[in-house]
Amino acid sequence: MKERAAVIFIFFLILCIGYYYYISIRGKIILNKLSEYLIQRKFYEFDALACSRQAGKYVKPFNLDFIRMNRDILSEDKKAAGSWLEHFRKVNMNERQKESVYLRLYFYFLTTEDLDEAEECYRQLCSLKHITDRKTVMRTYDTYVEKGFRYLKETEEELLSAPERNKPALEALLADMYANAGDEINAEKYRKTVQERMSSESAE
Repeated sequence: MKERAAVIFIFFLILCIGYYYYISIRGKIILNKLSEYLIQRKFYEFDALACSRQAGKYVKPFNLDFIRMNRDILSEDKKAAGSWLEHFRKVNMNERQKESVYLRLYFYFLTTEDLDEAEECYRQLCSLKHITDRKTVMRTYDTYVEKGFRYLKETEEELLSAPERNKPALEALLADMYANAGDEINAEKYRKTVQERMSSESAE
């Protein structure tokens, strides 16, 4: 489960750059401070600032909701994080906003194995004219929701020329693809490779 969470989170980081419209210098300062609190996992300070009059005045509602959603995900508050899907169903968003929200929630629900919610996010993403990396969305959906391995050979070829920082995600994905295909020998081979990489990184 830890390896799956890691691969999904890495894919999200590769795909998503935080989406914000800044309405003022003060709004930018507030968002930057909120982001800093999230990185440092200072959730009490984050909540105090996010709920302040200044944040409500200078930060657009969508931007504030989006970063608050990320706070709930990072703090592993499953009930609060899951409620954002219902919230954003009621929000009138443009295409870029929809991409940011549904990509974030899609990878989150894959991590928590809430596959019905992940599928809803997937359908929303597929309805958009453009998403940052449609192939990654399709590949993870096939592997984790449909339990398939359609992208196995393609992913193995990609691994050969992938930058080192991307290899753990691809190897973890290949482990699950081989498991879906019923090939436990290769699945275990890639699991061990991922575990060795993670152990090596944590030791540095």
